[in-house]
Amino acid sequence: MLYCDLREGKQYCQKDTPKYLCRNISTMKKLTTKAPYLFPLDGGNDATETLRVLQKCGHFFLVKRNLRRENPLYWLDIAKSVGKNGIHRNLHGQRVCR
Repeated sequence: MLYCDLREGKQYCQKDTPKYLCRNISTMKKLTTKAPYLFPLDGGNDATETLRVLQKCGHFFLVKRNLRRENPLYWLDIAKSVGKNGIHRNLHGQRVCR
């Protein structure tokens, strides 16, 4: 774990997240591991600015998406367009795009 960021419970979780990710990604580039990393993030970190940082870094990321008032079919279309193996159902019956 790099740069663990312990915060007060009342602090907004998205605060300084892009800067925090950039600092970690910069440090990770100095490591000898050549395999891609996985960044799992909670729905509180689904801001556009954070997603841009993750898309540019070249590693994998998984962000729980808060749909708010957005149309789920819009996101399904995005998943279909960027997914490599199409959409299938997992063991729990959920639609998954890979």
